[in-house]
Amino acid sequence: MSNDPCAYAKDRLPEYAAGVLEAERVATIESHLEACPDCRAELELIRALRITRPEPNAASLAGVQAAVRGAPRGASRRIWAWAAAASVVVALGTGVVWDRFRAEPELIATGVEEEGSFWPGDEVLIAGAPIFDELTDEQLAAFLEEWDDGAS
Repeated sequence: MSNDPCAYAKDRLPEYAAGVLEAERVATIESHLEACPDCRAELELIRALRITRPEPNAASLAGVQAAVRGAPRGASRRIWAWAAAASVVVALGTGVVWDRFRAEPELIATGVEEEGSFWPGDEVLIAGAPIFDELTDEQLAAFLEEWDDGAS
């Protein structure tokens, strides 16, 4: 809260002008208005605006009140629930799309050379396939020996 008495008074002047300000605050505002010409001018402006404000006709007011009373109370909660659910779906969908199109090598081969045979191109890695390019000649020879021993 501000220590400025004018700010305090000006925040409450609309309620004071409408006659709805709490009784304990009315005395504080009235004593400030006696000493402050700026706040008195502000109060006069608020009163002038209240006088010139058009009042709604009774039929319009009754129609609005009936609509407000007849509106289901849980409607706004349902709207927020649907909005939250839609946000989750969009976030998950974005994550799936992002994951599919990020710049990593494919893990599943996509080409079929002949019917019944399957051989990936050089740009595709198969999950679990060893990468022979990184092996030295000695490591490759040892691997081939182990492979032959296991096949026989």
